Amino acid sequence: MKKIYIYFAIALFAITLNTSVSIAQTFEKGTKLASLGLGLGNAYGLGFGSPSIVGAFDMGVSPKLGIGYIGVGGIVGFSAGSTDYFYAKVSYTNFSLAFRATYHFDLDVEKLDLYGGVLAGYNIGSSSTSYKGSYLSGYNYDSPAYGGVILGGFAGARYYFNPKFSGFAELSNSISWTTIGLSLKF
Repeated sequence: MKKIYIYFAIALFAITLNTSVSIAQTFEKGTKLASLGLGLGNAYGLGFGSPSIVGAFDMGVSPKLGIGYIGVGGIVGFSAGSTDYFYAKVSYTNFSLAFRATYHFDLDVEKLDLYGGVLAGYNIGSSSTSYKGSYLSGYNYDSPAYGGVILGGFAGARYYFNPKFSGFAELSNSISWTTIGLSLKF
């Protein structure tokens, strides 16, 4: 796990080496963003486990409306992990796919993109329980697949290191509570 954070820090440092370029508009009609990040905290209630892997795409679809621009896109997330209780170990996996709509605020702050939005999609999950230290010791129970509709909101900030690369952080009530990562603008 430490290696993932070290590689992420090295990549972030390498991208920041080209920071002298002025970035006039961070998001507008026609902008396309692809993002990849690590989600911290599982939003489905089975403990923290390992970080979620989250990928997202966002495209500007409107001229300026009010103080910003509207974007549409999608998000996909995967998480797996386990929580060890004194009597059992619960393992789980979650796969989520959702459509999302964003509103990017145009605040005339160079290199900064503040945004918020809503998402709707579906989560597919599974879990298993392995009991220990009780009369159920050695008994394994595979829960039926679970999942359902995802409806949520999110807020985020993206900071541009150069015209094409940025780092982002999002808070959400779906897939993961906090996501940090990198974005590519094309």
